[in-house]
Amino acid sequence: AIELAPLRASGLELVGLTSPGRVDFVASSGLYDRVVAYPDTESLAADEPTVLLDFAGDAGLRGRIHAHCGAALRHSAAVGITHHEAGSLEGAPGGVRPQIFFAPAQYAKRRQEWGSAVDQKLAAGWQAFLSRAHDWFEIRTAHGGEAITAAWREMLGGRTDARVGQMLHWT
Repeated sequence: AIELAPLRASGLELVGLTSPGRVDFVASSGLYDRVVAYPDTESLAADEPTVLLDFAGDAGLRGRIHAHCGAALRHSAAVGITHHEAGSLEGAPGGVRPQIFFAPAQYAKRRQEWGSAVDQKLAAGWQAFLSRAHDWFEIRTAHGGEAITAAWREMLGGRTDARVGQMLHWT
């Protein structure tokens, strides 16, 4: 979203999709023109050219977006699969077929096209992210098996605060 933000000035609407419990957090980042909860995907414009960058990997959700946007969906990229239990790329109806975004392959492609400048661009993008991330995240550190188990159970139970990044150490 940070990298796409400059395109907003040209009229691009940047929409964040997230779980209902994360809408306020995602909106507070200020990176999106609006934030939509997964159950409300039908509120997306079905007649505007659309690009989907899917970090969740939920085949059902992706299928609903594909069906809703239809021919307006110009590109669909599977960037991540945090919801790996919710399906695959197969069977996504409507519009274009989702493409897998594999960072190492994209890096190799850009390295060939741009040479060592790819590393400078990557570093600049990382710095842009880091310069804003402290506004959104709190890093908490914990040690030992009990702390790791507690953090894991909290995450599995859907009780993890979106604003907290955990650094967990065995020792």
